Amino acid sequence: MVKRVLRKQESFVTKTEKSENGGKDVVLVAVSSLSKQARNAWKEREKLKSFTEEFPDKKEDEQKPEVPWYVNTDVDWYIENYKERYYKAVELGNVVRKFLQYDEGDRTKYAEEFAQKYLGKGQRTLYRYTKAYLEASAWADKLEKEDGAGREFFKVLCLCRKRICEAYCQELLQIAPKVTQKALEEHLKMQKRQQK
Repeated sequence: MVKRVLRKQESFVTKTEKSENGGKDVVLVAVSSLSKQARNAWKEREKLKSFTEEFPDKKEDEQKPEVPWYVNTDVDWYIENYKERYYKAVELGNVVRKFLQYDEGDRTKYAEEFAQKYLGKGQRTLYRYTKAYLEASAWADKLEKEDGAGREFFKVLCLCRKRICEAYCQELLQIAPKVTQKALEEHLKMQKRQQK
């Protein structure tokens, strides 16, 4: 990003501020001068940041947004057990990235045509994939800032077809990998009935 701003200074609206604790000056870039893809990514990151600011009177445990299923899923375990779904999601991620790079007029018409051409589905499905992709990107950035580990695989896992038992019974699947999906779903339904 720094190199891009230095190369094309006239295409970015920037503002320089003195750093509070010394060191180099901070260069702020206006969101309006970013690409459509960068603006969408920025919006998702801001949603995660602002979530805790919106509810300052709540306890810290209650402030956290709902964590998506892929955040606590081991990517190696997922690939080992659902290789075909994972690689389909990789291909789907490439399609979503291609769509996010579009930055011209009449986005709605383009989305409909793009969804039909590359997915064989409607634009609502494409928008749902795009929203999930951007949310996963925001989660990856957030967690990378916390511990320094890269989590780009979130962008793929968020596009994987998730079944109920994958999200809630990963431990059960590790213990009994021969159990069918249908049997696990029946088990979950029975548990919910018993809790009522």
